[in-house]
Amino acid sequence: MLPSGAGILDPLLSTGNPLTLLGVWRLAELLTRYRAMPPADALQDYRRQTLHELDQTARLLGALWRVLDRPDRFTLLSKLYFAAASFRETRIRLEKETGIPGFLLTDHADFCRVQDRLLAAIERGQEPDDADVRAALEPFDVAGLCTERDGFYPARAEDVLNACHKIPASPEEVWAGLQRSGFLAAEPA
Repeated sequence: MLPSGAGILDPLLSTGNPLTLLGVWRLAELLTRYRAMPPADALQDYRRQTLHELDQTARLLGALWRVLDRPDRFTLLSKLYFAAASFRETRIRLEKETGIPGFLLTDHADFCRVQDRLLAAIERGQEPDDADVRAALEPFDVAGLCTERDGFYPARAEDVLNACHKIPASPEEVWAGLQRSGFLAAEPA
């Protein structure tokens, strides 16, 4: 079953399409690997991962709905989504992933542990400290989200270049990836 059949999430962050595409990727990998019906344990692993990603994403969405009436909190917490998505997308585009990744870093124990703590605080009606959220973002921020920009965070090559050690990749690898993707057209000056 694709993620969209296993659970429907609120469209607040438009998570449905990437979750479904990830499910298609995983199922195609299973069908390619086994050239027939995958064994029960492989399908059970797929099921477990799909439900885990849906649960984690639903918790983040729930926390965002709880703070929707407080734009500063909403903006801060939404950065958990954008940091995870931009980090993982950058690693995929630079071919630094060694398999099919988890959605929004659900396969990254450190990120999940910190995010779980922050979301649990919100579920208890507490406000996470700005410094705690920024500390959670920092190791994964390749998009300049920890930089104050008056709420505007455009895609900037220099943010990825400045964060290349987090990927990890060399500045040359990042530059080449930016060119391959069509983001940049010329060599650096």
